[in-house]
Amino acid sequence: MLRFVIGVLLCSFTKADYRNAVESLISHVVKQSRQSRTSSITDFNDSTNIGFKVYIRAIDEINEFSSLMTMRFALQIGWTNTDLRWNPEEFEGIRFVSVPRGFIWIPKLKVINAFNDSILSYSSRTPISIWSIGYVFITPVLQTTVSCLIDASDYPKDEHECSVIFAILKDNDKRPLFSFPLPPEMRLYWPHEKVNDSKLYIGNWKLTGLSQAEKLYNPVTTALYENHKNKTDDNLLNVMEIKVKFQRHIASFNLTIVIPLVLATLLTIFLTAKWISNLLAIAVLIINLFVQFVSMNYMILHFPPAATKSPKIEKLYFTTICMTFVAISYRIFKQWHDVHVSQFDQEHKIVGQQEGRHMSLVVENFRKRKLTTLFNWTALNSVAFKLNLDVLTPQTNKVSRIHTAITQDLLF
Repeated sequence: MLRFVIGVLLCSFTKADYRNAVESLISHVVKQSRQSRTSSITDFNDSTNIGFKVYIRAIDEINEFSSLMTMRFALQIGWTNTDLRWNPEEFEGIRFVSVPRGFIWIPKLKVINAFNDSILSYSSRTPISIWSIGYVFITPVLQTTVSCLIDASDYPKDEHECSVIFAILKDNDKRPLFSFPLPPEMRLYWPHEKVNDSKLYIGNWKLTGLSQAEKLYNPVTTALYENHKNKTDDNLLNVMEIKVKFQRHIASFNLTIVIPLVLATLLTIFLTAKWISNLLAIAVLIINLFVQFVSMNYMILHFPPAATKSPKIEKLYFTTICMTFVAISYRIFKQWHDVHVSQFDQEHKIVGQQEGRHMSLVVENFRKRKLTTLFNWTALNSVAFKLNLDVLTPQTNKVSRIHTAITQDLLF
């Protein structure tokens, strides 16, 4: 029992010493931080170079109507301040300590292309971690809305980029700079090891890439320059541009738009065949045209408003509708032509029938009235043949004159 009491007392004394060491270390760090803020900074490379890494944790919204994107980030910001170093042996071997926000200098970050043009505000619960070598580390969380250029002219395969431009504002004599920025990452899922591609789909969009570039920004002209340009200009801010790339993804586009359009085109071409009835073809083509108008109206209602020119699918729909109009016009003309040709043939058939009946009457009259003359003509031909007379070319003899008279009487 006595050993247990002695152990508890030793632990209490040890904890008390450790607690006192932590409090003393925090006071030392805060004091050194205040002195570094009030004194002139001569070593920019050691005191104000900022390590930076971006994690995209969520894409809250991609708004096509207003061309805005809302995102949430987890930032990792680190820098080295030589004034905050300490010897761990003087503070019970402590090599790491967390300090509340407000006691340590923190770089002012601003998203210069944010919709509300806001400066990053650090939460009071965001701890500031400091190592004994003077390295300061903080992990704030940021939600921002940025303006994007969304042009749906290549709908539905349009690709876009949204940039988030982080700038470190000047603070008194300090001119912070980004140094050795790490590539950004997308962590839209948890845990990170379980990678699931479905998390890359946000509504009708698919995230396709993420990149960053260090640039210079002119606050007066709002122009961006590559980092190697105008480095000596003190008016330029060192910025980090994070680009989020995304592409439109409509899973049912082929089923609801492309396949009906292809079927309508094939049906229009098929109904131009000559062996199909004109009236049937006209009726089906009109129904086909109506369905195309309904489908096109559906597509236009769901078509994104941000487009500088008509997309290819809209032009293809217009071409198909024009083809259907041409097919209907062709079938109507063909029906009109066939009707007129049929009427013309019918009229000629009636005239032929009338002429046939007239010839029948003529023949019947010929049989009744000219039978005797026919017999005489036949007999005369026999006599002329025997006398070697040319009946077809009558001569000026008596038999020929009689032959000619009988022939004229027979015919007329």
